[in-house]
Amino acid sequence: MNKLKITERIEPTIIPALFKNFDNAEIALLELIDNCIDDRIEKNTLEVSINTDKDTITITNKGGYGMGLDELDRFFAWGRRNKESNSKKLGRYGQGGKAAMGYLARSCQIISTRAGECKEYVVEIDDWEHKEGKYVNAEVQERDSDEIEKGLVKIRLWNLNKKIIKGNLFNTFCLTYAPLLRTGEVKMWVDYTQVIGFEMDYEKGPKVITFELAPGKKVIAHIGIIRPIKGIRGGFRCYEFGRLITSNEFFGQKTREDKYAFEKLAGEIFIDFDIPLVMNKTNFDRDSEDWIALSKIMYGTLDPWIKELSGKRKEPSRIEIGHQKNINKSFEDYRLSKIEKAVQIDDKDLSEKYYENLIPNYKLEFRSLDKHIRYQVMTEDGQNKIFVNISFPAYNIWEKDIEFYLVDILVHEIAKKDSQTIDDFFNKSDTILNDISNSFKNTK
Repeated sequence: MNKLKITERIEPTIIPALFKNFDNAEIALLELIDNCIDDRIEKNTLEVSINTDKDTITITNKGGYGMGLDELDRFFAWGRRNKESNSKKLGRYGQGGKAAMGYLARSCQIISTRAGECKEYVVEIDDWEHKEGKYVNAEVQERDSDEIEKGLVKIRLWNLNKKIIKGNLFNTFCLTYAPLLRTGEVKMWVDYTQVIGFEMDYEKGPKVITFELAPGKKVIAHIGIIRPIKGIRGGFRCYEFGRLITSNEFFGQKTREDKYAFEKLAGEIFIDFDIPLVMNKTNFDRDSEDWIALSKIMYGTLDPWIKELSGKRKEPSRIEIGHQKNINKSFEDYRLSKIEKAVQIDDKDLSEKYYENLIPNYKLEFRSLDKHIRYQVMTEDGQNKIFVNISFPAYNIWEKDIEFYLVDILVHEIAKKDSQTIDDFFNKSDTILNDISNSFKNTK
C-alpha cells in the first residue's frame, strides 16, 4: 500500500496577517527596541536613539554586534532567529521586528554595519505592506562604513500607518527598560533627549530576596511599601533580561478585601533566564513550568506582607484632609472666643487657666494605629493632638461622612474632660456642638 504524505509549508500571504499582531504603535515599536537590546555586547554600552518626524521614525543602535550582509539576509527570513550565541535574548520567534515594521509603516530602509567590519549595507523597500502574495526581493547597496569600531543598525520607517506620540515614548521606554537604563548598560534618547530609567519610590524597603527555581535559574525580588504616585499602581513589575513584561502582578494574592495592601505593596522581579512569553511580550506563558514555580514562591513570600497591611485603608484623601483643617480652624475660633469672654473676668490669670483646662488646645491629625483604637490623645512637640486612627474599622464605614466622624471624636474628647456624670457629658457635648457649629459656618 502506497504511503500518502503531506508537507507543511507557508505561503507569503500570511505575512500581512503577522503585521496585525499588535494593538497599538507603542507595542510594535518596543519590538524594534527589543531587537536593539538583543544586539548588545556584554560589558559594552549600547546606544539607542529614536527620532520622530511628521511621517518618519528612525531607530538607531550603536555599540552592538550590528549586521553584516549574512545577518541582514537572515533578518528577512521569517521564523529564523538572527541572534548571537548568547541565549539571553528577548527575540524568540524570528518575526516580531519585521511584523512591527509592517504594522507601523508601508516603507522602510535598513542601514547596517557588522562590528569590526568596514562595509555598510543598505536595503530599501518602498512598499513593505502590499506584497500581493509574493516574497520581497530587494537590492542591497554596499559602501564603505564610518562605523568600523561599533556595530550599527539603523531602521528608518516612512509612509507611517500609525501615529507616533512622542510624549508617550518617554514614559513607555523609561518604564519598559528601567533596569538597563539605571545600570547604564543601555543609553537611550528620544529626539535627542535622554531617557532616564524609572525607579520605585519606596516608603519602606526594599527588602531584597534571591532564590533559584533550578540551577542557573535565579530570581531577584525587591519588595517594599511605596509612596502614592500618580499613574503608578501597587504590584510587582516583572522584568526578563531587563525588559518589563508585566506590572501590577501579585502572583495570585490579590483579593478585594485587601485593597489597601495592594495599593501600597510593590516591587520588582528580575528574571535573567528564559521563561516563555506570549508573541508580543505583553505577558508570560502562565502555564509554563517556570512561571508556575515562581508564582508559588512569590505567593508565600508576599503572604506576611499582605497580612501586615490587611485592614489598613488608603491614606486620607485631599477632601478628608480639607475637612480636618476646617474642623481644626473652627475649633480654634471657638476656643479663642471662649477665652476672650473669660478675659472679661476680673481675675485674668484665673479665667485663662479655667478656660484652658475646660477647652484644651487640641489639633486633629490622621495616623495609622492599632486597628482596635479609635483615636489616641498625645502631646507631640508641645502640641496637644488627637490622632484619628485610619486603621480603625469605623473610619472606613464613615468615609463618606468623615466630617461628622471627626467632629464626633473632637467633641467626645473635650466633653468627657472633668465630666462627673453621664448627664454632664451630654450637656457639655450639646453646648460644644452648638458653639463649634457656629464657628464652622463662618469658615465655609
